[in-house]
Amino acid sequence: DKGGTRLLDLFDLHFYPQGDKVFSDADDPATAALRIRQTRGLWDRSYVDESWIGEAIYLLPRMRAWVDAASPGVGLMVGEWNFGGEKHMSGGLAVAEALGRFAENHVDAAFYWTVPPTDSPAAHGFRAYRDFDGKGGRFLDYFVPTTAPAGTSLFASRDAAGSRLVLVALNLSPDSAFDANVDVGSCGDVGAVSAHTYVGKGGMGRKPIGLVNPR
Repeated sequence: DKGGTRLLDLFDLHFYPQGDKVFSDADDPATAALRIRQTRGLWDRSYVDESWIGEAIYLLPRMRAWVDAASPGVGLMVGEWNFGGEKHMSGGLAVAEALGRFAENHVDAAFYWTVPPTDSPAAHGFRAYRDFDGKGGRFLDYFVPTTAPAGTSLFASRDAAGSRLVLVALNLSPDSAFDANVDVGSCGDVGAVSAHTYVGKGGMGRKPIGLVNPR
């Protein structure tokens, strides 16, 4: 206070799932489903953690509330995180879901422990936000709020000019396909659309995406 200089830049907590076998290579259906559900501990106030914790965590909103009350302006950091199952689709979805929630909650920095295996689903979870097209395509700098049906997630971003959108759409169900029609009616005229998909063993690909009200 005397020097007029903020000494604390970021408030940091680590986050690992506490559910049985989740933070491991286990990929049985029950563990895979729990792995994906436990990502809700990052943001969902209604989700009661299915471990010894036994209560809602909603880590990122809770951290933001603490900062706003104690030291407004301090940034948020998740200094370590990993949901396990890196070589299984559930691990890839958990990575992509976590990254989207970090963006949604304005996390300034987050560090994955340690490095996902090359070409694994977890690595492709990162690729959805960085170099999804192999040409440097990335999630953009301004987060755009969205809504999505249960069992799915949709994270949207735009550039500073508001002339370009990049969206990451996730189907969190291992059993049900989802026909995604994305309403971009409030975003202006659509000049061109491309989509890149990852479905596990088949790797990355391209396919059309349905648009509703493309003006």
